[in-house]
Amino acid sequence: MNAIIESGSVSGEGALVTFTFKVLREFEDSARFEIEQGVVFDPERLSNPVVTLGALDVQSTPTEFALHQNYPNPFNPQTNIPYDLAEGGDVVLRIYNLLGQVVRTLVRERQAPGRYSVQWSGMDDRGVSVSSGIYFYQVSVAGKFQDAKRLMLLK
Repeated sequence: MNAIIESGSVSGEGALVTFTFKVLREFEDSARFEIEQGVVFDPERLSNPVVTLGALDVQSTPTEFALHQNYPNPFNPQTNIPYDLAEGGDVVLRIYNLLGQVVRTLVRERQAPGRYSVQWSGMDDRGVSVSSGIYFYQVSVAGKFQDAKRLMLLK
């Protein structure tokens, strides 16, 4: 890759341009981005076509925080818990019993913005299988977002 920038020329390998687009919420699951033709101009203003085949890395970042319903629900032997992070932060995702006691901590780490899904197989923090019943799962992102939902384990 060779490029001309304000301070002079650059050569080597790596990204030349990064585009950031905000996809409207109603199109988040169906949005598609395509570059049909690209052109880069050199110092003499000569046109140089750009080949983008295989060069695009398209990632969709959520615009809002969300905790989604687990699936399947009811479940046996495992379920998926999806959530979206509009901003990065310290994330904690826990499973609680009906008494409000922590049964399992599934996530406790700093995460970047993005879409995530965590599996729970009905085990507590000690690795012991929990009984059938109703449980709650809660995600919290360091002062930015918190939500909880209900799930059911059937054996």
